[in-house]
Amino acid sequence: MKKYLVYLLLPMALAACTDSDDGAMEGDTPKDKYADYQITGSISPIHTTARVVDGEVETKFQENDMMLIGWKHSSGGTYSGYAYKYGSDEKFAPNDGDASALWTGLDGENDNVDVYAWYSKGIDNNSTIPVGTTISVSEDQSTEAEYTSNIYLAAHASYIKGTTTSLQFGFSHLMARLKLSIDFNDKGISTSDMINTKVTTQLYTSATLQENATGTNKYLELVSPTDSKAITMLAQGAAGSYHLDCTCLLPPQTLTTHSAIITITLGNGKEYTCTLSKDLVLKAGEEAKLSIDITVEGTSVYEPVVTVIPQTDLCSYSGNRLITGNSNKTVSIYDKQADGSWGTPALVYESLESTKPLQLTGSYYIRVVDLYKDYAGLATSVNTEPHSAANDIAYFCKRDKVTGKWYVNKKLENTPCYSLVLNNDFFCMDRMVVTVQLFR
Repeated sequence: MKKYLVYLLLPMALAACTDSDDGAMEGDTPKDKYADYQITGSISPIHTTARVVDGEVETKFQENDMMLIGWKHSSGGTYSGYAYKYGSDEKFAPNDGDASALWTGLDGENDNVDVYAWYSKGIDNNSTIPVGTTISVSEDQSTEAEYTSNIYLAAHASYIKGTTTSLQFGFSHLMARLKLSIDFNDKGISTSDMINTKVTTQLYTSATLQENATGTNKYLELVSPTDSKAITMLAQGAAGSYHLDCTCLLPPQTLTTHSAIITITLGNGKEYTCTLSKDLVLKAGEEAKLSIDITVEGTSVYEPVVTVIPQTDLCSYSGNRLITGNSNKTVSIYDKQADGSWGTPALVYESLESTKPLQLTGSYYIRVVDLYKDYAGLATSVNTEPHSAANDIAYFCKRDKVTGKWYVNKKLENTPCYSLVLNNDFFCMDRMVVTVQLFR
C-alpha cells in the first residue's frame, strides 16, 4: 500500500455470478442471489494525517492490498475472516474468487451481526481478525517500508438479517502518530554530521485489540499498552539542513515525563538526550507534534574510535559513509555508528530486485571507488597499466530510499575509467563528465 493517504471511497459489487440459476434445486441459494450486494469503504480524515510519510499527499489503496471482513460467530465466539484484495480496477474483490461466501456466512448466523473490516500487513486467505491478541509495532521504523508496515485500520458495519444488502465501512486508524520537529543550533557540528542521524524514543510498543461493544457506536480499539522499548523513528531532512522531522506509529498511550526519553545520535557519534516537561496523551488516529530546539554553545572533543576492516583493497570516504573495494571483488558500504565505529557492511547488489551481490568476474578488478551521500561509483578494468583501456567498465550505484539497499543503477561498458570522481551533480571518468541526473 502506498501509505500517504487519507481519504478513500471504494464501491464494489461482490458477486461475479452467472446470469442464470439453471440447475439450482428448490430450496437452494440461487447463484445470482448476491449479485447486487455491495461493500463500500472509506478512510475517515484525522487530525494531521497519521498516514503521511513524505509531505501531505493524499493517495489511495494500491493493487494487491488486502483487507479482512469478519464477525464474531454466534456458535463458537471466534472471529471469522474473509480476505479481499484491491485490484487494478480500483475495487476490492474476494481473494479466493468466491463472491458469495461472505454473504452466505452472514445469512447463516442466528441473529443480526456486528461486522468488522480490518487492514494490516500480512493478510491472506487463512487470516482472522485478531481480537483478543497483542498487536505490536516495529522497534525499527527508520525506513519508509518499516514505518508504513505498522499501519492498522479497522471499521464497523451492522448486518440486519434479511434486510442488509450492502456493508458500508468507515475505516479509522488504530495507531497514534508521534512527530518530532528538531532544529539543531549547535556550533560544534556541521551539516555532514547530520547524515545518518538516529532518533529513538522510549515508548510502549504493544497493546491488546478488543471489541468495544458497550454502546451503539461499536468499534475495535487497542488498549492496555505495554512492553516499553526504544523505537527508532523515521528521520527525514533536506541535504545541508540543520532540521529533521522524525515520525513513528505506536499504540495509544500517555507519554510521561519520567518514561519518554528521546535520544538523538548524530552520524559523528554526538548524542543529545531530551525529556518531556509534562505528560502527553497520544490518541488513536491523531498526531502529536513536539518541537525540539537543541542549542549548544562552543565545541566538543571526542576520543577517536578505530575500526579495522579486513580484506579490503581500496576505499573512499564521504561524510559519515565509507565505501570499500574488497579482495573478493565485491563492494561494501559502511555507515558510521553512534559509538564512532563503522558497524556491519552493506553489500552493493546487481540490481534493486536482485538478491545477488555485485561481484566482478574474470580478470576484472576494482581500480577506484567513490561515493557522495546516497550515490556511489566504481571503475573496473583488466588493464594493469596506469592508463585507461577500451574495455573498462564503470558502475553507477545508488541507495534505495525505502529499503536502504545499495544496488547498481547503471552499468557503463567499454567506458575508459582510469580515474573516477562523484559529487551531487556529476559522475566524472577520465575526460568524460556525465550528469548524475541521468542515472537517478
